[in-house]
Amino acid sequence: MLLACVSLFIAYILSLARFSAALYDFESDFGGVANDDSPLVCARNTRLLNNVFRRNLDQHETLRIVDWNRTMYFHPGIVARNLENVHLLLDGTMRFERPDKNASSQADAYLNHDACWSISDSTNVTFSSSVKMNESLAFEERGVLDGQGSQYWGVPYIGYLQVENRRPALVRVYNSSQVLVQRVILQDCPLECLVLDHVDRVHVRNSTIVSRRTTHRTHGFADLSAFGSKGITINASSHVNVDSVDIWTQDECININDESNNVKLDGVNASGLGFAITSSGGRVHDIAIHNSRLYRSIKGLYLKFYPSQDDASGGGAIEHVQIENVTMESIAQWPLWFGPGQRATEQGACQADPCSLCWPQASTSSCNVIPTTVMRNLTLRNVQINNPKLANGVMLSDPDKKALMDIIIFENVRVTRGEQLAYATKDLTQTFPGLKRPVRDAYVVDERRLLDARSAMDHVEKPEQLDDYHGYILPSQEFLGMNLAARVGIIVGTCLCALSLVLLMALCIRLQCRHDDSFDDDDSVLRPSEESQHELHVSFLDEEWLRHRQRDSGNGVLDDDNASESMIAHDDSRLDEPLLAGTARPPRSTRVSRSCQVAPYHVVALLAAMYGLLIGLSWLVEVPGRPDWENLNRYYMCEGVTNGVARGSTWPVPYCFLNETEWFSWTQAYDHISSFLRSHFVLAACLLTCFSLYIHFSFLFKERTPRNALASIGDNTII
Repeated sequence: MLLACVSLFIAYILSLARFSAALYDFESDFGGVANDDSPLVCARNTRLLNNVFRRNLDQHETLRIVDWNRTMYFHPGIVARNLENVHLLLDGTMRFERPDKNASSQADAYLNHDACWSISDSTNVTFSSSVKMNESLAFEERGVLDGQGSQYWGVPYIGYLQVENRRPALVRVYNSSQVLVQRVILQDCPLECLVLDHVDRVHVRNSTIVSRRTTHRTHGFADLSAFGSKGITINASSHVNVDSVDIWTQDECININDESNNVKLDGVNASGLGFAITSSGGRVHDIAIHNSRLYRSIKGLYLKFYPSQDDASGGGAIEHVQIENVTMESIAQWPLWFGPGQRATEQGACQADPCSLCWPQASTSSCNVIPTTVMRNLTLRNVQINNPKLANGVMLSDPDKKALMDIIIFENVRVTRGEQLAYATKDLTQTFPGLKRPVRDAYVVDERRLLDARSAMDHVEKPEQLDDYHGYILPSQEFLGMNLAARVGIIVGTCLCALSLVLLMALCIRLQCRHDDSFDDDDSVLRPSEESQHELHVSFLDEEWLRHRQRDSGNGVLDDDNASESMIAHDDSRLDEPLLAGTARPPRSTRVSRSCQVAPYHVVALLAAMYGLLIGLSWLVEVPGRPDWENLNRYYMCEGVTNGVARGSTWPVPYCFLNETEWFSWTQAYDHISSFLRSHFVLAACLLTCFSLYIHFSFLFKERTPRNALASIGDNTII
């Protein structure tokens, strides 16, 4: 009996080991076809994979869908249900083709599927790629899930009118728990890339999400036509961790929606519409965002309310949010937005629902606070906003409508301007590995992609100067995006400042420089007579004159003692006598007097004039071209906030907050000085130029009177 029990136990252990070690390959074991994108093969692969998930995949088994260096094509509509203890391997590329891409009918086949691949009602599922380093061991290779988003986006903005939001998400996980997603690349998602809906204990790590239409390192006109291409959307989920993930999308990078709680983002590098927390009548609470970066996003931290679909009158709560160690670089719109969400309606892009996309730039637009909403216990700590394009943020609520924004704490929340952050000046592919992925969009002409193709054909590397332009102070796209007044102000200001520098140099050279033969008439100085060529009355001795007398004196030598003895007191009765017996008159070139020096009060006057000119130019540029919503020295709006506190080195302090910041901070002082020098770099250059010119010319044209000669001359003497 005992031996039988031991045998059964050993057989059970061996069976578990066999099941845990079971590895199936979709291509070799189930007949999948790789490297063929024909519609028949796509439909066949989709049908086969659905059958595998329904019938052939048991617990503790591993399925490799596609192997390394292989590409397998599918149609949207892969469904995996009731999986338990299953490992799904994606080592190669899994690409989804739009089934009706060559059809003109609007009866789209993909409308029956809300995702290219959906996983539902499953437990303990791992979706990843095998661990494999590239040949140079530089980075870890990852499997690719490609949604072919360009087939849905179509011609920029025209394609959206044809398809709108009738597009599938790339991966959707529904009503599942203990799901791990790691070491995968989700690329060119038609709509959302990863949707976590009613899930618990989900971990996403070491992965890449990228959706773009060009190779530019910004969100330009063509890229933004990929409407709705979000990164990770979290709906009514709990205990979700996202760490070590890079995201580059054209909509929200991560959007945490109603009834979600205990969500933590750590080490996320993102560029898109920022990190969003959205309440549409529900409650979102216990959210943490740590050690993350936002680079050139459209928005930064986006905490917003929308009207509830069940009750349009209001509702919703966002509570217990902690944001710590987050940096933002060159945010295009609002780095911080706390209040009603901005979105377009069917009536137009500038219609408020509840807040217009055109607010506050359009005078006819509005932003309406939703009643009975609550935002409470929000803490921002060690947050840096560097080089924002608009004002630092909006915090909008209204206690009269029972919309509360309570206990908002800013600790070391700093707005800085100057050099880009360290990671932004290096190779961006280190921060965003997804940018290494090739762009495959037939509807957009990308000059960089053409250059890459030409370089590959010619075996010539692309010039470095064409790689990116984000390092310039005033990129051409930003300049052309300004209004006419700002552009005219910048052009005129630059020309006038250059002209002023040229004139300043000329004035400094000519300032108080006299080149003549006459001097002031006083008791100690006599004017030379035009009739007599042997008389010369001067007020000081010149070194050249002394050398001339030394050469032409009778003895051939004339030292300082002889020179002092030969001096004759000033007397009007001796005007007709020769200047010095036996000594010829010096040449005219030695009789010319130079008195050239730069007076300090003239330099001060010129500096004051230059400063006034620059102030006028700054007014010309900033008043018409820099409205209130582009004032980087304050928050654009801070209304309805109660118990708001600013601490540490926070700058600027929102005007509706209690100021508990340090009375002096070296970090804040450095930020102020660097911001001033950067924003007034022309003024700083002019001041330095004027100062250097003053020092230079004051020494260059200084009077060269020998001290030993002056010491031996009386007040009223002639030679």
